[in-house]
Amino acid sequence: MFVALARVRLLLPGNHSLKGKRHVLRRVIERIRARHPVAVGEVAEQDKWQVAVIGIAAVGNQARFVQSVVDAAVGSIGGNTDSPIAGIERGLLGPERLSLEETGGSFDLDALAERFELGEEEDER
Repeated sequence: MFVALARVRLLLPGNHSLKGKRHVLRRVIERIRARHPVAVGEVAEQDKWQVAVIGIAAVGNQARFVQSVVDAAVGSIGGNTDSPIAGIERGLLGPERLSLEETGGSFDLDALAERFELGEEEDER
């Protein structure tokens, strides 16, 4: 499994409130989600009016594919003249860096199903 990541810093020079920032970000994020199979959201600088940082991620089994998906999503932001890109950081995590055991996490599916009451439901017929 590969995870491609990008962190995009946007400038919002004409913005004067957090409400205005949310309006601009909503349009940018919705446009990315509609056009690209990625996860996207604001990841930093939430309290600043004229700066936004968006995180974009894609997961897949081929490194080149997930990188190209994230690159296309980042490229689609560039067409928005209201919010010029001030900086882009990119990264790729591969199978050797994604071991959940090393970070202390685990996927005990039975425990998760029990916790969220996702067991098999019986037909009530």
